[in-house]
Amino acid sequence: MTTNISSLTLCCNGCMYCIQKLQNKRGGIDNMPSLPITTRLDKESIEKLENLSKSTNRSKSFLVAEAVDKYLREQEWQVEAIKKGLKQAETGQFAADSEIRAFFNSRGIAVED
Repeated sequence: MTTNISSLTLCCNGCMYCIQKLQNKRGGIDNMPSLPITTRLDKESIEKLENLSKSTNRSKSFLVAEAVDKYLREQEWQVEAIKKGLKQAETGQFAADSEIRAFFNSRGIAVED
């Protein structure tokens, strides 16, 4: 399914590729110039990347940039959660043993004494 928005043809109604095309058209943050980076991948990953590039009609650079962006967003969230937990621990904000047992028991996980 394709959609035409102000002379901009999109392949769908919301994939990352089309969102980026829209943002670039509107002068969004993705319109900022990108910088090259070099990395090494194993042969199997390169073959998978080439196959995905052909299947989706997207450049390998786009696919790698999209994957890196997703990975960084996930890692940023985890790092922030860890920092928050460490701050709580530093101030003595710990869960009681009974709270931990209840948490795991509610998920069907037995906790030994």
